[in-house]
Parts: sequence; C-alpha cells; structure tokens
Amino acid sequence: MRSYRSLKVADAIRTELITMFQSGAFEDPRMSDVSISHVELSKDSSNVKIFFTTYDESVAKETEKALNNAAGYVRTLLAQGLNLGYTPAVRFQFDHVAVAGNKLNALIEKISHKDESVQ
Repeated sequence: MRSYRSLKVADAIRTELITMFQSGAFEDPRMSDVSISHVELSKDSSNVKIFFTTYDESVAKETEKALNNAAGYVRTLLAQGLNLGYTPAVRFQFDHVAVAGNKLNALIEKISHKDESVQ
C-alpha cells in the first residue's frame, strides 16, 4: 500500500501536468491532445510513471516517444511548479487500460440503447 505522502505527491504531479498541457507549455503538435489518466510514484519517490491517452490512438507511439524525449524538460517544469525536495525522474506510458475501458463503455451504451428500442 502506498503511503499518504506518495499519493499526495502523485496527485500534485498529475495536477501540475494537467496545467502544463492546458497552458500550452509544449510546442510539439504531437503533444496537443494528450490527457493524463493517472500517475504512479515509485516506493522510493525517485521515479514517476505518467500514464496518458490521446484522442487519436494511431499516433500513441509517436506521442509517447515525443513525451519521453521531453521528460527532462517536464521534470524541470515540475521542479519549478512543485515545492518538493527532490523531483523524480519522469517516464511517460500510453494508457491502454483507459482506452479499453472507453471502448467497453461505448459497447455497453450501444447495447443498452438497442435494448431500449426493442421494448
């Protein structure tokens, strides 16, 4: 189980990242439709894994590469925005689970609308 501090730091990092992406801190167009789904901080707080989704799944690999190339810059921005003694190393990973969940929700909704029309 993660400590309360780890959860708070991960949440603060997620909030700061969302602000960065909404404010247009990145000039790379591949990063324009990134949405942060969740953040995992390692037990020793030295690394943070940032899970993201994009509107267009076909560019997910390219977006992941661009984000990981900018990881040093992201870490610098996090250090400036957060009051942490140590800023963890950053790694981005496409969130396949969130995408699969969205597809499943769409299928359930489609089936429920079909059932409503039958009755």
